[in-house]
Amino acid sequence: MDDRYGASLYEIEIGIVVPAVIYAPVWLADQRGFLRDEGLTVRLRSFGSTDATTAALRDGVVPVTIGSPEGSIANALNGGDLRLVSGFVNRPPLSMIAQPRYHSMAELRGARLGTTSLKEGTCHLMEKMMAAHGMRQPADFQFVMAGAHPQRWEALKAGTLDAAIQLVPFNYIAGESGFPNLGDVDEYVPDFLFCAVCTRLNWANENRDRLVGLLRALRRGVETLHDDPSGAAAVVLDKNEHKS
Repeated sequence: MDDRYGASLYEIEIGIVVPAVIYAPVWLADQRGFLRDEGLTVRLRSFGSTDATTAALRDGVVPVTIGSPEGSIANALNGGDLRLVSGFVNRPPLSMIAQPRYHSMAELRGARLGTTSLKEGTCHLMEKMMAAHGMRQPADFQFVMAGAHPQRWEALKAGTLDAAIQLVPFNYIAGESGFPNLGDVDEYVPDFLFCAVCTRLNWANENRDRLVGLLRALRRGVETLHDDPSGAAAVVLDKNEHKS
């Protein structure tokens, strides 16, 4: 992520879907020197979808991911090397955003719902939301592969999706643009590990101290986020300005 502390720091490349506000603890851990205290630096590498991020971890492209944990859990249950080592976001900061012609979840019968994966992440959350209104896929609605949250927002604006669940701040941006929020995901799924730190067991065994140090730095980043939300917001804005 940041090499200003020199080559003596051990870099851990972390796989993610796309940069988003949920990674504020990572940015804070870097900006406040928590990673440096552990002899580490990190670089976030985007893979564009939950499936691709899990595949990158499984195939050894990156040693750690922070994102949807279902793929790692399934891999472990099937005897694979992937492991979930820590929660990261324990409540889904997501909302069901729809085209302006929709006014309730019940009206989404027959709708096209955008998702980044048919096996992991947001598709399961949408299935639970729709099931609460007596609808199931594929009889009552259709999933459309539409990319991550920025791409889904573009698809909503273009009218190629009827609805999709959107991450903060895209849900607020959509609301300000006249797209209705039909419900927050945590109203339907309050206890859901939306985002987790995952790794490969063989890498963790060989790099135990580094993994523990990474988790310790991330925890300090989370604590800083809660203790100083205004300062955290400034870091997030700075990161997004540099990204754009």
